Amino acid sequence: MSNTFTKVYRHLSELKQYFDEDIKQLHNLSVEAEIEEQKRTYPISTTVKEGLNAPYYLVIPWPPIPRCTIPQSLTLLAVADYLGFLIKTSNNDYRATEENIITFFRKAESYGICNSISQDQLLLLNRCARQGMVHNYLPKLDLEVSYHVRVPIIRQ
Repeated sequence: MSNTFTKVYRHLSELKQYFDEDIKQLHNLSVEAEIEEQKRTYPISTTVKEGLNAPYYLVIPWPPIPRCTIPQSLTLLAVADYLGFLIKTSNNDYRATEENIITFFRKAESYGICNSISQDQLLLLNRCARQGMVHNYLPKLDLEVSYHVRVPIIRQ
C-alpha cells in the first residue's frame, strides 16, 4: 500500500466522519422542526410543497421553522462535485464544478443509484442551486454571514 493511498484514504475517512456527524445534527434539526409542526398543528410538512400548484401560504409558516435546508442542499451538491472530481478520468481541474457534478450523476445513473437526469436538470442544479444559492447564502468579497459566537455583533 503506497503512502499516497494511505493519505487519501485517511482524508476521505475524515471527511466521511465529519459528514456523518453533520448529517446527525441536521437530522436532529428536522426532528425538532417536525415537533414544532405538531405543536402548531400543521396538517402538512413545512418543507414539502404538496401538489404541483400548492399555494406557498400553506407550506411557509410564520414564524419560520428552520431545518437548514440551504446548507443541506449545498452539502449534497458539494459532495457530488467532490466525488465527481475523484471519479473523472480526464480533466483533473477540480474547479470544473459543472463537469464534476455531471460526472457524478452520470456514474450514479450507470450504477442504478439514481434515475436519469437530463442535461438541463444538471445545469440547473449546478448554475442555480449550487452556484447561485451558495453565493447568496455565503457571498464573496468579505460579505459572509458570520455565525461564530465569538464574532461581535455590529449594531448600527
